[in-house]
Amino acid sequence: MKPPRAILLTRSVAENRRIAPLFDAKGMTVLSLPMIALHDLPVDSSIIPPSDHSFLVLLTSREATTRWLALRRDDARCRKIDVSGYLIVGEGSGEMIGRVEGEAPVLLTADSIEKLCGAVRRQRKTLLPAGGEKPLLYPCSSARRDEGVDAISGLGVEVIELPLYEPFIPPESASDFPHAIARLAPGDAILFFSPSAVAHFFELLQALESTEIDRNPKLDGLRMIAIGPTTAAALRAHGVADAETPARPDVREIAAMLAE
Repeated sequence: MKPPRAILLTRSVAENRRIAPLFDAKGMTVLSLPMIALHDLPVDSSIIPPSDHSFLVLLTSREATTRWLALRRDDARCRKIDVSGYLIVGEGSGEMIGRVEGEAPVLLTADSIEKLCGAVRRQRKTLLPAGGEKPLLYPCSSARRDEGVDAISGLGVEVIELPLYEPFIPPESASDFPHAIARLAPGDAILFFSPSAVAHFFELLQALESTEIDRNPKLDGLRMIAIGPTTAAALRAHGVADAETPARPDVREIAAMLAE
């Protein structure tokens, strides 16, 4: 398959700007259509557990990891939490935790919540020596996937959710949507990095389909790229049967995959 002439990035404005050079360097025209912006939520102090407990911490996104580390730095009560270990989805988040919290072990990393749950199940006796009674703190988005929480809870683990941010569609992206899609040609690619971005994209697409027919964007022949299995599953749920994923959930892997 030939490399795409152009690619459309759907991360936040700042993230699109940060990763664009990876694709520029490979001769691809980079278009930006942010499908996600984040609103930080005030921390509900009543959720933060007492410092005399030991907790596992589950992190399933870079955004949650960044905000969790900031909370550990800035909130005295959160800083005192005894973290016995981390369960992490995404190599990037694992690297961030390793750099900042070297003393708190990264027990497991995986590229999807499903694979992480499978690994926890196989190592249950090591990770959950009290028969699954050790609580798990989950810094997350307000739009976290129910099935991910259900999968962890199904292992007999008490999950304490700590919502730190809320995703929303950037207002300017709604008006830019048809024009951005119109600039793509068959063989070009749209890149998705989270289930929330996928949901927002198809929400805008559905809204357009109820307007004038000549404004409808055409997705036929476009390649739909997902950063990893979780985002690919979100694409399939919206009818994209042939979502592509890189060998590892890393944007550099996507750039290499598209250039081959």
